[in-house]
Amino acid sequence: MLVIGLTGGIATGKSTVSKLLKERHVPVIDADVIARQVVEPGTSCLAKIVKKFGDGILISDGSLDRKALGSIIFKDEQKRKQLNAIVHPAVRRAMFWGVAKCWLKGERFCVLDVPLLIEGPLWKLVYKVVLVYCPPDIQLQRLMLRDNSSIEDASSRLDSQIPINDKLRYADDRIDNSGGVEELNAKIDAFVAGLRKEAGWSWVCRLLCNIRTKSIYGRILYLYFSVFVSTERTWSPGYAQGCEHLKQFRSNLHEKHRRNPGID
Repeated sequence: MLVIGLTGGIATGKSTVSKLLKERHVPVIDADVIARQVVEPGTSCLAKIVKKFGDGILISDGSLDRKALGSIIFKDEQKRKQLNAIVHPAVRRAMFWGVAKCWLKGERFCVLDVPLLIEGPLWKLVYKVVLVYCPPDIQLQRLMLRDNSSIEDASSRLDSQIPINDKLRYADDRIDNSGGVEELNAKIDAFVAGLRKEAGWSWVCRLLCNIRTKSIYGRILYLYFSVFVSTERTWSPGYAQGCEHLKQFRSNLHEKHRRNPGID
C-alpha cells in the first residue's frame, strides 16, 4: 500500500484538496482532525495535559480551553515541549492505526494530510510527498482575504513558516492551485488517476488480509516495518541539503520568536 504525504503552506488550498480527495473516495487521514480527537474529554491525552498544566485549561463542560492553554505555552518553550511530548505521540499512534485500518481493508493507497509534514520527520517516511502549491503573491492575497488581515499581519504569519518555494525541494509531486475551482478539480482527477495507476492492484495486501493468522498484531508489525521503516527516505535526492536547510530555518525562526515574542 502506498502512503502519500499531503502538505502545503497556509492559504495554499491544502484543505480544499483534501476535501476533493475524500469526495473521490480516497482514504484521507487528517492530522488536524486527529489532533482534536486525542484531546477530547475522557481521553488519556487530555488527562495527562490537565495533570501537567492544571484544571485551569478546562472549560465548564470538561473540554480543553485552547486559548487558556495557549497563553501558558506561548512564551514558554519548555512548557511547549512538554505539551508536544504528550500530544505528538498520541497523534502519531492514531495516524498509524488509521494507516493500519486502510491496509487491513486492502486499500491500494492512503493519504496523510499533515500541515507540518516537512517541518517534522514524517516526510522521510511516506512513499511520496505531494505539495499543494500556489505562488507566494497569490498565497499572501488569499491569506489577507481569508483572515481579513493587513499585509503586515499576513506577511508575519507567512514569515513564521518555511516559504512555499523552499518546500518545493521536498516534493515528489505538486498540485498547482493557482487557478480556479474547475481547474483544481481537473488536476485532482488526474492526480487520483495517476495514483491508482501507480499503486496497481494490491493483490498481495488483499491476500495477506484474508490469511487466518493467530494474531492480528503480526500483520500490524508487518505493516509498520514494511511501510514506515523500509521506505525511510534517506535516499531522496538533496536529502542532506534539505535537512541542513530545515535546521537553519528552525534556528532562524527560534531567534525571531526570542526577539519578537508577539509573532504568531
